[in-house]
Amino acid sequence: MKNRENYLLIGEAIFFVFLICGVYIHYQKKIEAKKENLEILKRKVDLINQLEETDKIWQEKAKIYLAEDLVSLKKGIRDKANLRNIRLKSGRFYPLKKRICFLNIK
Repeated sequence: MKNRENYLLIGEAIFFVFLICGVYIHYQKKIEAKKENLEILKRKVDLINQLEETDKIWQEKAKIYLAEDLVSLKKGIRDKANLRNIRLKSGRFYPLKKRICFLNIK
């Protein structure tokens, strides 16, 4: 009877060792998956930061180039108006809420 109880105790101990190993391996896989997700999120945050920096640079460049384009736009409008014998009463650019409008055309 004692041998049987000893075998049961040894069997239970082996079962719990395997159970603990299985749980440990399972959680290690979960930890690795979470680390991979964290790396992906870090890469996404880096890309968003780069996009914001690029957008700021583009906005600065666009202000410069659009201001130069306004001069050529005004000249182009005058040239086309002259070709079609249209007289422009006034051709001034007025900034309006960060937008540029061409006003007083007749």
